[in-house]
Amino acid sequence: MILLGLNTVHPDVYGLFPNRGMAMKPSDLGTAYVEGRVSRTGKVMQLDNCNPTVGNCATALAAQMGFEEVYLVGMDFGFPDGDKHRSKLSIHYKMKEEDQEELGFSVDSEREIKTAPGNFGTTVSTNALYIAAGKAEEHVVADHPRMTCAHVSAGLKIEGTREMRPDEIKLDNAPFDTKAVAAQIVERAFARDGLRALDRGDTERVFSGTADALAELEAIAAVDIDTVEAGLDVLKRLHDRIVALVSHDGDEYSQLILKGSVNVFSLLLAQALHRTRDAAQNVEIYRDCRDRFLAFCRLARTRVSGDMLRLDERRRDLEAMLSHAP
Repeated sequence: MILLGLNTVHPDVYGLFPNRGMAMKPSDLGTAYVEGRVSRTGKVMQLDNCNPTVGNCATALAAQMGFEEVYLVGMDFGFPDGDKHRSKLSIHYKMKEEDQEELGFSVDSEREIKTAPGNFGTTVSTNALYIAAGKAEEHVVADHPRMTCAHVSAGLKIEGTREMRPDEIKLDNAPFDTKAVAAQIVERAFARDGLRALDRGDTERVFSGTADALAELEAIAAVDIDTVEAGLDVLKRLHDRIVALVSHDGDEYSQLILKGSVNVFSLLLAQALHRTRDAAQNVEIYRDCRDRFLAFCRLARTRVSGDMLRLDERRRDLEAMLSHAP
């Protein structure tokens, strides 16, 4: 069995499979590091539109690996059965209810539910998360015109795909050694011979200046505020300092941390300042979000100051868990 996944999959999972391939998320810190410090060719497989679901990742992988005939199975991206978006026997529904709601696994009366065009000329109840997933699929299909996709799920309509019911699928290929062909495709797509051995002390050298930069931003954000205007002034100072820090040549990895993670927090803080019509309440919301940002800065400084390639000490024992699985 071959495992294909993203760089967000835990390394212990990859360790369970002797044959595996790892694709990378674009504009990701790990992607930049592997491309610049690990890959001998300076190239890695990057998957556009691989979020927000694993189905998006699978379609993006198929497109990048050169498949021309793809069948989308289980791409409901909504709630065609009323209150579930997949089989009620799925392990997802063994999670806590609050976790299901957070991940969009079930209909929540407080969540914004929309009615959208469905496959086979129907309509389907869905939400913003699954609409985004459907749009990601449409982008992959549009970007790879040689790939034809048959959509066989009774869920959200995906433009550019062909409606097909499961009993209409006809696979007319002559028999072939699927195991051998799959191994060849993976070997060709992932070029695993072109990787350098990891240098355990490399991340400490690469991120030597990032901890100081994070400390500067933390000091700016830590200033307490009592008005919306004061909060906006702090955000402007954060923005100006980030611009100055990322303009430094040759520090691509620090730039990704500062421009990506920090700017996302800046956006959330700005939204907090305009969350309600009550300015005083907005200031309190801002303070709560700011405390989370400060916690991020402290954690990030700790991580980049040490060996970022070292796994944490939690035991997962995945192999033992699988050996006892039914």
